[in-house]
Amino acid sequence: MNLIDDRTDFDDASAEVAENIDEACDRFEREWKSGNAPRIENYLDEAEAEQRDVLRQELLRVELAYLHKLGQPIAEDEYLARFPSLNAEWFRRAIQRSKPKRETLAGVLGDFQLQYEIGRGGMGSFTPRCKSH
Repeated sequence: MNLIDDRTDFDDASAEVAENIDEACDRFEREWKSGNAPRIENYLDEAEAEQRDVLRQELLRVELAYLHKLGQPIAEDEYLARFPSLNAEWFRRAIQRSKPKRETLAGVLGDFQLQYEIGRGGMGSFTPRCKSH
């Protein structure tokens, strides 16, 4: 499989394998939410050998999202050293995809300059504005 696109082996996993990986990712995310920084390697050690590559990708996606959320730097070289079989191009793209999305809205609404979107929900979006001079 080409690991450079958005898909991972998780997309092709059997229902049982997907359930095991999903459960591990849920535990991993609960640790992040509780203020811990869990080690991916600990979760990989618990997994069946044939599930480790898929699990690693999914755990990396969770970890990257939390690192971005917390404003922590992501040391690409350290991850590639920790996981030598990790596809470097896939990882770089995963880093980019995990960044919080902020759309820039250039424009003027009446006397107000639109800055950027900071929230979106079922009823619309929230965009801060500053008074144009």
